[in-house]
Amino acid sequence: METMTISQALRKISKLKGVLKEQLERAQNAVVYLADNAPAFSFASSWEQAEAARDALIALETALRVTNAVTKFDFKGKPMTLSEATCRLQEIKGTISWVKGLRTQAQAERTETEYVSIGYSSDKAIEKTKITKCDLPEAKRADWVKREQDQFDALNDAVEAVNHRTTLVG
Repeated sequence: METMTISQALRKISKLKGVLKEQLERAQNAVVYLADNAPAFSFASSWEQAEAARDALIALETALRVTNAVTKFDFKGKPMTLSEATCRLQEIKGTISWVKGLRTQAQAERTETEYVSIGYSSDKAIEKTKITKCDLPEAKRADWVKREQDQFDALNDAVEAVNHRTTLVG
């Protein structure tokens, strides 16, 4: 395997995934055809190229995982591996999405008054007051999302810096 940084490996992995997808699509489209209308790319050739791309992809992803597991860096005074950082980034992203999806309201408490008819044909109604509480009003939710996003950005910047200077193991 050639010497490359993690960043270079990530770019190559992305390209290999594209090649694999393209070759598998070509193979799929070439598996059955009319005898007098052969496809531009043969099934066998496309499959061979897909398998070659898959083998290169597996080797590169394996080297990346090993490198991520053994490469440590300091983040805000705490040592961490790239593997841990990657997991943390995924979880922060999930938290941001979850918090953004919570149903909230503007204030911690909202009071609504409604009038409910008494009986079917009566013009009489009773007043009902409904109090809705919210443990995470919109402004607090926005602050939480911002804190999580800031944490994500800081950790992602640190990971990117390490990725640009770290050579793949193996």
